[in-house]
Amino acid sequence: MQILSFLIHPSIRNPVHKDFKKAQISSVSLFVIAVALVFYCLYFYIYKPHDIVKNITNLTGLVCLIFTMIALRFSKSILFPLTLLVLISLIVTSVSIFHTGGIYSVDISWLLMIVVTSCFFVNLTIGVIYTFLASFYIIFLYYIENNNLMPMGYFSDYSNQLNATHFIFTWIFVMFFLLALTISFLKTFQNANQKIEELQKKELEDLTKIVDAQNIEINLLREKLASDFHDEVGNKLAGIRILAETVIYKSKHETLDKNDMISILTIIESRARELYDSTRDFVWSVSSNSNIIEDLFNHIKEQILNIFYLKKIRLDSQFKTNSERIDKIQPSISRQIIMIVKEISSVLNDNNLSENMNLIFEVESKFLYISISHSISTTNPPVFKFNTSDNRLQKIKAIYEYKISKNIITYKISIPLNK
Repeated sequence: MQILSFLIHPSIRNPVHKDFKKAQISSVSLFVIAVALVFYCLYFYIYKPHDIVKNITNLTGLVCLIFTMIALRFSKSILFPLTLLVLISLIVTSVSIFHTGGIYSVDISWLLMIVVTSCFFVNLTIGVIYTFLASFYIIFLYYIENNNLMPMGYFSDYSNQLNATHFIFTWIFVMFFLLALTISFLKTFQNANQKIEELQKKELEDLTKIVDAQNIEINLLREKLASDFHDEVGNKLAGIRILAETVIYKSKHETLDKNDMISILTIIESRARELYDSTRDFVWSVSSNSNIIEDLFNHIKEQILNIFYLKKIRLDSQFKTNSERIDKIQPSISRQIIMIVKEISSVLNDNNLSENMNLIFEVESKFLYISISHSISTTNPPVFKFNTSDNRLQKIKAIYEYKISKNIITYKISIPLNK
């Protein structure tokens, strides 16, 4: 079976191909027919060497069968070669029948075989068409014989020259031939079904593994989201709650003056604003486009502009990439990047270091480089301490660099991308 699969075009050997079953059955059946025709041709060549027409038709059928087997090896469609083979076989058999006795010819049994094989190995439509063609041809032979359109005894004389052995051999040969084809058809059909079932079972197992892995990944993502949400929102809510409890406590004990209240409420307002911004950033980070680096760049640029708005600091931004595909990043990493860049921008904004800021996102190979730079008027600028960025940098395994060159201070973050 594996050797006969070589007769099939490589693209059709795949069990998922729509013609896989038919191709497997056809390759085995063509081999069986070829072996049978070799013995049939040898029989006539040895015992009927003087019957040139019959030997030529037999040899023509065998040659057409061999060429069909070769064509199937190089054709991505099995329909055309098989249809052409059955048509040529129908013509060759018709010539042989006309020559070997017409309506009395035992070769009419070969028409039955052609009809059966066309239904099995081509398709039902071709089988029905060839059945009607064979029937019309037999009626045509009957009409010729019944109306004496050929010389007297043209058909019957050939049949009378044959002995009973020829008829028995032909009929038994055809019956066993059809039996062999039927057995090969059923066996090959079962083997093809078994291969397809094994493939489907393997695909189901692979799909189950993928689903299980995705479920694990989803659960980990849920845990990660819950942890990040608690870090970003829970701590700020706790701080606001403590400040609110302080106001309530001091108010009850009449130890809260106006200045203290304004100071505490200002802090609460600031924390509430931070909480609102953090929640909005968190919601964006779980949106469908949060893993697209260019969308992350646009979102961060918008947030920085909001930070710089009151002090009218101008922001120049640039996104660079050499990739022809859409650059992507994990949403959990993009969330940390947003917080890091916003914290750096807020510190720079609070210290009034420059009127112009530059933001550059650059994707190279397996890294995302984020640069925030601005001009300075002193050679010894203060070095700022960021409250939470160090922890965030560790989470995303990023590298933070701080350098001064030609009155330009640059904060550069190198983030590995898992591509």
